[in-house]
Amino acid sequence: MALTKHDNTLWIFMRGTDGHLYAATNRGTSSTRSALHHVSQQKAIRPIDEPAATSHSNKLYVMYRR
Repeated sequence: MALTKHDNTLWIFMRGTDGHLYAATNRGTSSTRSALHHVSQQKAIRPIDEPAATSHSNKLYVMYRR
């Protein structure tokens, strides 16, 4: 699982039990997060390992190995 803060939103990225890459968000001080969703709508991304994420210069980066 990878966590990073971008635009006052906590982003959560994880590899699901089906092997696909999923993301969720948590905005502000709320303890409620958004539902998990596939990162790619067209072709499911299947990373080999857990992803890494970071925010830099107003951009969100997610790295993974396929």
